Amino acid sequence: MNVEEKSGNGTSIAATKLSRKTVQCASSTSRNRYILRDYVHIIDGKEVRIARGVPALTPDAVPTILPNAPKYLSTKLPPKRAPRKREAPTVPGPQNSKKACTSTPVDDDFESQDDVHDVSTASLKLENLRELRTPFKYWSVHQFPGYEGAVYTLSQLDTCSGTVTSERAVLFHMSVIEQASYKTFLNGKPVSEGLVRTVLQAEEALLQASKFLKCPGALSTSSITEEDLTTKLLGQTTVLDGSFYNKKCAGTTAAEGNLESKSHAK
Repeated sequence: MNVEEKSGNGTSIAATKLSRKTVQCASSTSRNRYILRDYVHIIDGKEVRIARGVPALTPDAVPTILPNAPKYLSTKLPPKRAPRKREAPTVPGPQNSKKACTSTPVDDDFESQDDVHDVSTASLKLENLRELRTPFKYWSVHQFPGYEGAVYTLSQLDTCSGTVTSERAVLFHMSVIEQASYKTFLNGKPVSEGLVRTVLQAEEALLQASKFLKCPGALSTSSITEEDLTTKLLGQTTVLDGSFYNKKCAGTTAAEGNLESKSHAK
């Protein structure tokens, strides 16, 4: 690489071939404010400079000239900005809004109703037992003559036969004042039961019912028909939602897509 320099009086110095031991003249770089050659300290109001062992670049040092490149690729150095006197105020995070919530967090799909009540303190009565918030909009509530309570179901419709079946059902019954017993069914099989004393507890029972994983059954009716089964197997199975189930099936499974192994193993 050849480089051409000029002396102090402007005369041209012959091009010199650079080698590994070549050192650039200090006078040509002393004017460059992007090379730090000294440590600068203020002692008794006076500036004291201590030579660095190895020169360093300033934090804002950037290449501004690209050698052997068109001029339009070289950029001019932007003017140095003055430091800000004041920092921008910090914006409060969204965690403050979460702290203001007084009720227990529920599922994002938990249906909201126009009649908003404080579920953390509302006592359980027959009226509000029949107006619980449901996990999804497809849940429905039913009342029956002579039944002191409410039945919440998640149903399926067979458009060909017009048959409506309840995949999930939660039966609430007012046993005593401000207390109700409940029983949860999945595909007609009881899977849980308990007592609730507040609106919040009743709504949590509905939410838990929606989270039970349903057993998919042993075989699909599309892969095998009842005529292909032996008389013994027909007596041990039942058909539900287009699948064969063992009559002893508990209805739930530990993992999505898995069979309830104990009942379907035989």
